[in-house]
Amino acid sequence: MRHVMDVFEEHDAAYHQLILNEISLHEVKIDKVRAAYILEKRMDFKEATFDNWVEFAQRGGSRKLDASAEYVPKWSERWCLSLNL
Repeated sequence: MRHVMDVFEEHDAAYHQLILNEISLHEVKIDKVRAAYILEKRMDFKEATFDNWVEFAQRGGSRKLDASAEYVPKWSERWCLSLNL
């Protein structure tokens, strides 16, 4: 997940629409939620697409920004993710 953050930070300005298009094609809803959180909150991008993807957010303590890391008790209310990155 750290690598994803690095790629977004380094390349999103030049490839923002391509990144959104690729994520849109991906079927896994939690990936949309994680990507939207990163782009919206960490990179300060505002997209109408994110308002559609927020419907994929689900309450529950097991949803984490970084799936391979431990849960931390700090979370995003909008995206229902533990901010463990």
